[in-house]
Amino acid sequence: MAKKSLPSTEFARFAALPRGEIRDRAIKIFVRSQASWSYEPTRSYLPEILRDQACFNLPIADAPWDVVQANILSKCSKIAIQREQNCLKAKALFDFWRHEGWTSIRNTDLPPGMINPSHGYTRFWDDRLCVISETELFVPFIDFRSSNTGLNADAREVVFSVQDWLIRQSLPELEDVILSVIRFEGTKETGFTVTPYFHAGAVRWSPDELSEMMIEVYADWVRVATEHEQTNRRTGTNDGRNFELDL
Repeated sequence: MAKKSLPSTEFARFAALPRGEIRDRAIKIFVRSQASWSYEPTRSYLPEILRDQACFNLPIADAPWDVVQANILSKCSKIAIQREQNCLKAKALFDFWRHEGWTSIRNTDLPPGMINPSHGYTRFWDDRLCVISETELFVPFIDFRSSNTGLNADAREVVFSVQDWLIRQSLPELEDVILSVIRFEGTKETGFTVTPYFHAGAVRWSPDELSEMMIEVYADWVRVATEHEQTNRRTGTNDGRNFELDL
């Protein structure tokens, strides 16, 4: 029996929607989609893009953009849109980070994430904290998606709630860390700009509420995906995917 984890971005998107027809419709669109590429090439070079350093005030040699771009392209498939979107958004992030004067610090002690029903982790951070100044650190979740599949304001509240629970509440030394989601605005024609969203005030959902949302979203996903598979089998268009999970 195949066990799949729902991408973290989709969990946040679906959890922010009311349960019922609206959520089901969003899940159906996701299940029917066939993503053939990803932003993994750019994610592979976030240390260079975000100027990772070992500790505060340690001088680091800045990677030239042409070197970073060549490395990203080497990780891409031959699909033109993957090469284009990865390079455009990586360059926007590269330039924005240097304009702001930000760096980042590797931190492998951050929690693995929120355990999900497929026995994996739903995570809205990676192994780094980003540095605004010596007294201001933020934990970033970089959302490379376009506006129609990315994190809207309500979905970002899900992200902030999980970040608060598993980082600020769980790690006393990071109780004051800033929570953030990094988004991209624009198109390939107009160019992409980077928009950081920093959380302020109380988070919207408690740990207990988030745990309940996780069970509900996975149950809805499995139900909708199973219905989709059954329809495909009846019509002879089964794509071979198995979405059954031990819930």
